[in-house]
Amino acid sequence: MATTLSTQITSTQKSIEELEALFSCPLSLDTLEDPAMTKCGHTFERTKIELWLQSKNTCPLCRKNITIGGLATNRMVKQAIDILKQRGRTTDGSVAVANENERAIVSEAVEQLRSQTCAKKSADSVEKTLNYLSS
Repeated sequence: MATTLSTQITSTQKSIEELEALFSCPLSLDTLEDPAMTKCGHTFERTKIELWLQSKNTCPLCRKNITIGGLATNRMVKQAIDILKQRGRTTDGSVAVANENERAIVSEAVEQLRSQTCAKKSADSVEKTLNYLSS
């Protein structure tokens, strides 16, 4: 097995723009830093959903009743974001995952967020990212 680390990284490069589109808050469209998941399964930036819940008691996406106390850190998404931050951008605008474990974490987080991708984001972008991750 003559596969080098460089080859492994090159073969798992993903478009950072596509991933950033998925890892953004549906309320602010900013990149998630502290992803908080509601009991109905939607993920938002913690400060944004807490601000929303100061005046409303429903999920902004599905309108189910939720509370600040019902929010939990979305650890899978947080792990994926940390991996992407650690790898950083390359000169061609992509990011590399270093190994299969990192690829699996990012892929699972993408799958989780896929179902909540808001209408403002292109479904085509989601499909491209998933196809890119599975390549």
